[in-house]
Order: sequence, then C-alpha cells, then structure tokens
Amino acid sequence: MLNLALAVAALSAAAVSAPASISAPTPTASSAASTPALMSHSPWWETVTVTITGDGQTKGCEYRTSMLPEESKACDVVGGQEMTQAGATKEQITRLTFERRFRPTADAVAEDHLPSGDTLLGSQVLALAIDPKGVVAGCKIVAASGDLTPDYGCKEAAAEQFEASAKSGQGITRSGYMSILVYAHSEELV
Repeated sequence: MLNLALAVAALSAAAVSAPASISAPTPTASSAASTPALMSHSPWWETVTVTITGDGQTKGCEYRTSMLPEESKACDVVGGQEMTQAGATKEQITRLTFERRFRPTADAVAEDHLPSGDTLLGSQVLALAIDPKGVVAGCKIVAASGDLTPDYGCKEAAAEQFEASAKSGQGITRSGYMSILVYAHSEELV
C-alpha cells in the first residue's frame, strides 16, 4: 500500500486550485479571489479529494460542496513531488481528502464522522465568532487530533468573509464551529 505519510508530505508541498476556497490544501490566488461569502446561518461543507496511484502519480483532484452536493468539479495539484514506495504498483490507489465543515451553533462541538473505510490523519476544530458584517471577530482552536495537523487555523479563518447578518452594523455576532479534517482511503484496483 502507498505510505500515507509520504503522500501527505508531498501534497503538503503542493498547491491545489479548486473552484472555491477550501484551505487545506491552499487554493491558488485566482480561485480564492472569486470565492463568494460563506454562509454563517446554516451548516455547510467543502472537500478536495486527491487520488494518487501506488507508483506516486497524482491521478485526479475533485472539489465538492454541500451547495451543489450532486456536482463535482475538477481541480489541479500543482508543484507536488512524485511519491514512490518500493513494492507499490499502479493498481494501488490512495484518496486523500481535505474537508472543511461549518456548524452555526454556540453549543458544544459535535463529533465529526468520516465515510466508512476512511482513516483520519488529522483534524482541528475552530470556535468562531462572526460579527454582523461577516468578519471573523474571534477564533480559538478547541480540539485537535491525529498525527497530521491541518494547515488551517485561526489566521486562515480570520481571512474568510462570511455573509453579513444585518445591514450597517445592526445585528448580533454569530457563533459557529469549523472542523478541518484530513483523511484517507487506500484500495487495490482489480
């Protein structure tokens, strides 16, 4: 099987261009500039899944969002290193998924469930305060797990723009939790 640590290390050095602003891995500047404001009043998710063959070649990149759950869009991995491992074959593939989930609540954080058969490599949960203008006014990392810490934290969350909740300064600050997950699934093609 492909060494997941090796695959993650190579992808961490790569840039992924996706049609929206999933931040782990980081999108290119051109895709981030066209990103609409994020919703702060209802739950949402985004994923980037990169498929890697056992001989270290990136075979695909797919972006999905809860806004259009039945649709997927291609994305590109740019600048990644080739990942090779002795004994690995082209018939072995690994899918690495970088996911961002948002829940608009001030309640305790809920458990993040993974698709069946996937292995969690790392996660981080951020508690966010979003002001009436849609700006992240406060952020705190409240949970982290796994061997791989996602490269998305309060600095990156503060750069996000959420939808405004009220006109010109009226309204209240909203609270929510953003989970950043990195997980993998390996399989042998027959």
